[in-house]
Amino acid sequence: MKKILPIIAITSLFALAGLGCIKISGTSSGETGGVWKTADQGETWEQKVSYPTAEGVGKIGQISVQTLAIDPSDHLAIYAGTAADGLLYTYDGAETWKSAKQLDTGSVSSVTINPENKCEIYAASRNKVYRSIDCNRTFEQAYYETRASVNITDVEVDWYNTAVVYAATSEGDLIKSQDAGASWSPVYRFDGAINDFMVDPFDSRMLYAATENKGFWKSSDGGASWNNFDEVLKEFKNSKDVYFVAADRTSQNTVIIVTKYGLIRTLDGGNTWSAIDLLTPPSEATITSIALNPREGNEIYYTTASTIYKSIDGGASWITKKVPAAERAASAIIVDSENNKVIYLGVKEVAKQGY
Repeated sequence: MKKILPIIAITSLFALAGLGCIKISGTSSGETGGVWKTADQGETWEQKVSYPTAEGVGKIGQISVQTLAIDPSDHLAIYAGTAADGLLYTYDGAETWKSAKQLDTGSVSSVTINPENKCEIYAASRNKVYRSIDCNRTFEQAYYETRASVNITDVEVDWYNTAVVYAATSEGDLIKSQDAGASWSPVYRFDGAINDFMVDPFDSRMLYAATENKGFWKSSDGGASWNNFDEVLKEFKNSKDVYFVAADRTSQNTVIIVTKYGLIRTLDGGNTWSAIDLLTPPSEATITSIALNPREGNEIYYTTASTIYKSIDGGASWITKKVPAAERAASAIIVDSENNKVIYLGVKEVAKQGY
């Protein structure tokens, strides 16, 4: 495991990170946004929004989080992509946060870290992919989508060959770089937005795409060909709307997809599927995020806007907890890769019309 970078002096942080652009608050009550953390598997939660600056310690309790990611080589390095305040990161397990220079404003929808080099980070912001090779000090544009209405929805690094990077779009395009973002080529064009994309944790030739109204797709050859699971999933109403995909890192070929129907699981790489029984009837709950314990695949977490659901028996039974952030909706959840008692929850502002 690579060592955590040395702590930089507060004045240097201010100079390097462009802190003047983000919404920095004091300790005003009611600012319940940002990131929450539990050290007891969800029994109790604590808001983690400390943001040191040259002017003192502020808070990021106003921000809305869209995505969370853990550095594969350092479980204390956490990234938060926000709805309007760019990319935030921490090297101390969310005790203090910093803002990524050049990505301190705007929307960040996806973040991925090179598992072999913690200083190489890719972030998707609207119609662009950015890359840093110096641990967030600077970011350069790696890809620009010329269609202004098309956003990058996901970016992922191939863990086997880290020069290979994938980017998915809201128009259904999957593109690939084989030189760490220097150049790109098309892989496949789906007819619906790609909501989530994943490289299989056991075999990087296995790729998964969760699409809007076009179902769930799998490639077994690095994207050269694709199989759609519409036929085998047709018994599950509304399963063509797929929002997320999560892989069990303890059991090969075990994948859970989050659909409008609910949670559906395969134990054999997609040949057969079964629904995971939820406390809510099928198609009646909007699931906003999912996470599996990377060391125990039967431990599943998922969220709706107001509730955190936890199962320790593969979905046979569930424990529920209210989202700890008042007047905020759960938007992202991740489990610490080394200490499974530690979980991070990102929350976002609730729209006036609802989540």
